Amino acid sequence: MQSSSELFRSVAGVADEAMGNEFDEVWKERIAESLSGMRYGTVEITVHDGQIVQIERRERIRLELPKPSGHANPAARAGSGRKKG
Repeated sequence: MQSSSELFRSVAGVADEAMGNEFDEVWKERIAESLSGMRYGTVEITVHDGQIVQIERRERIRLELPKPSGHANPAARAGSGRKKG
């Protein structure tokens, strides 16, 4: 798996080739900030007429669920401890 900085260098190289010298340091910095610290997710770059106009970051956070211990979930039990009445 590539680190954020390795991935950024790859993206910056492709953008430099596709957009020429118009891909300035400000956009490189913004894209790097969008990738910074991300483990799972996407960074979407929107281009209009050869100019970057928008960067969207969508991050996924994956949570580790505890493994079942063989006991039923107390909230799932009939009545959940409430008295019927």
